[in-house]
Amino acid sequence: MTLTSAKDTYNQDEIKDIIDSLSITTSLEQTAPTATTGNSSATASAADFFNELTPYITEDTAFMEQASYDFFGKHNDVFPAITAELSKKVQGLVDSNVTTRHLNKNVANYYNTFVQVNGEVISVEEDSSLGATFSIVHVMDENGNDIIAFYPATTGDLLDGDYATVIGAPITNFSFENVGGGYTNATLIGASLVVAD
Repeated sequence: MTLTSAKDTYNQDEIKDIIDSLSITTSLEQTAPTATTGNSSATASAADFFNELTPYITEDTAFMEQASYDFFGKHNDVFPAITAELSKKVQGLVDSNVTTRHLNKNVANYYNTFVQVNGEVISVEEDSSLGATFSIVHVMDENGNDIIAFYPATTGDLLDGDYATVIGAPITNFSFENVGGGYTNATLIGASLVVAD
């Protein structure tokens, strides 16, 4: 949630009253999508989660397209794939013909596809500010292509320099400023599974 106020109308007491009036009754983990079909509130959770945080991850340079949003809604039960059964299910949905080179060429062709990327973990960050832990994992594959995996769970003991497998669905391509002063092109993936190799 974002609360915006102009300098000349800012009132600290009023802002405090607004914030105090909010009541968060369940955390993100408790509202995780269910396998129930036909329930629109259940099928929107993962899609909404990725949709709302895509601009944050990409510094407002990219947004989720409707086809991608619909795909996440359709496969809500595997975000994240936290059980052995769900892990096996999502591994069976991967299109092994799609590589990062395909995603770099035209990510829009693969919004309805589960992809798998293997590579070195450049960085891994976890955040619990939303009431549940989510992770942002930067992976570089063997071809030097960058993937930013947005994962709605903890990555356990995965650390920078480790090797990992990421399974998920692509959301968008974007660029970010790198430490060398240039820009790095990357594909943002909504991750279902992140495991250390």
